[in-house]
Amino acid sequence: MLDRKLYVSTDDAYDRARALRERYANDPIPIADAGQHDAETVRGHLRVDGQFVVGTSAGAGAAAVAALDEAGDLGDDDAVVFMLCDRGDKYADIPLWEEYL
Repeated sequence: MLDRKLYVSTDDAYDRARALRERYANDPIPIADAGQHDAETVRGHLRVDGQFVVGTSAGAGAAAVAALDEAGDLGDDDAVVFMLCDRGDKYADIPLWEEYL
């Protein structure tokens, strides 16, 4: 059940997507459940030319979680899950990744 709608600016979504790229530039991406694949295969598919780049919607999800945290709406024991809907390689022609891809 939806209990709230958060609006995130495009610039904030871009900033958070880039922050995810930097966060996982050299660290392995944690995989809780790789499903039918092994974790390394999934990790490989999350990278574009060795870089972890995600789409605008993933950045917006991260920005929304940050907003909830800054508002004090998340407790220390809360776990938040949001989708990384797609890789960022299809966004090479927008300002999000034009300098990286």
